[in-house]
Amino acid sequence: MDLDQRLHRDASTFDGSPDLSAIQRRAEQRGRHRTVVGVAMACVLTVAGLVIGSSFIERDTPVTTDVPVTVDELFEAIEVERQSTVDAWLRSGDPDVVDAGGRPALIFAAIRGNTDAATALLEEGADPDRTDRDGSTALHLASLVGRASSVEVLVAGGAALDTRAPGFDDKTAIMLAAERGHIETALVLVESGADLDARSAAQETVLELALLAGDPELAGAIVTAGADTTIPTSRWGSLAELADELGFADVAREIESQTDS
Repeated sequence: MDLDQRLHRDASTFDGSPDLSAIQRRAEQRGRHRTVVGVAMACVLTVAGLVIGSSFIERDTPVTTDVPVTVDELFEAIEVERQSTVDAWLRSGDPDVVDAGGRPALIFAAIRGNTDAATALLEEGADPDRTDRDGSTALHLASLVGRASSVEVLVAGGAALDTRAPGFDDKTAIMLAAERGHIETALVLVESGADLDARSAAQETVLELALLAGDPELAGAIVTAGADTTIPTSRWGSLAELADELGFADVAREIESQTDS
């Protein structure tokens, strides 16, 4: 399944009746993963440091500026992070250009995590809220795939925080991040002032989606950030009851404390 297919999977994937015991198991696995990921990344970065010079020496080879850059060349340059080609396009080309699939260059840069290209496009006037054919913005899709750095660039560039993604059950960007357990991305949106109490078409809140993602750390952060804990879940009773059912006792107590205050 390619990136576009994964980005625009039917949101109904998440509309069934989740197996709460399976969510508990994923939460335990997530905790073990976060315990070792720092050590693993340190090892990877050490090895990468030995080869990075030779691996990327040709990445940003300048293009000949007197030859017009095509749309295909622009999108290829965004993908491989050849910023000189992006800059060459922007000297005379439309920053809101779309590819053959109707996807704006800014969206492509955001989901690829190419913040240099995204910044350049925004600086040259790209619309931060332009949508693809499915009605999703760059912020929606960067949040969906957990590109926290792209989200920071988009927010700084004026992207609307709380627009709805019709192809994803009318969820907002922070809902998409929470649903997939992208805690760093979700926290960027929390700190930027995203609405924590909005509901999807299925009446889910950000906090409910974080709990169902099996991520008590993210759920706790959303509670601490001031989410309304009195809003009932879409079908699981109260938020505290859902947290308790999932085995997230600390989060359940925090929700109850917030609800009683």
